[in-house]
Amino acid sequence: YYGHQGNNIMIFQGGESIELIFRVPATTNVLHRLGFHDRQDIAAVPVDGVWIEIAGTTLSGKTSNNSTASTTANTYAITANTWYKLKISINQIKTIATFELYASPSTTPLWSDTLTTNIPTTAGRAFGLLLVVGKTTAGTANIFDFDWVRYIGSQTLNR
Repeated sequence: YYGHQGNNIMIFQGGESIELIFRVPATTNVLHRLGFHDRQDIAAVPVDGVWIEIAGTTLSGKTSNNSTASTTANTYAITANTWYKLKISINQIKTIATFELYASPSTTPLWSDTLTTNIPTTAGRAFGLLLVVGKTTAGTANIFDFDWVRYIGSQTLNR
């Protein structure tokens, strides 16, 4: 896995987003969780977070607040070895999680959806910025490539 910030150091303040350019070389027996969540493995669903999940070729948006999860109504079938740009954003008042997928470098979405339920927003519901990828069966394969990642926080920091 790639854990950019650890798995329980952030709480949404409103206005956060992550963008990621990636491709999935192998789509058989693999699971990807990309975004804000608190699991550093694929063994169980995150307790808290907002992320994109790719199971095989099926991409969906997910939220979870204290182990109560929601999934976007619509999914998208990704194609192996195709570069995509993913964006996940939280609105300023922490009530809408927006998920968008683009064919990189296009600016027209291939897929988008939102969730308004089970967005973790209270103290004790911490998570991190994590890219977790794993095989669901034994064996080895190149299962994830990423080219670029950007996190935009909501706080103005004095530097």
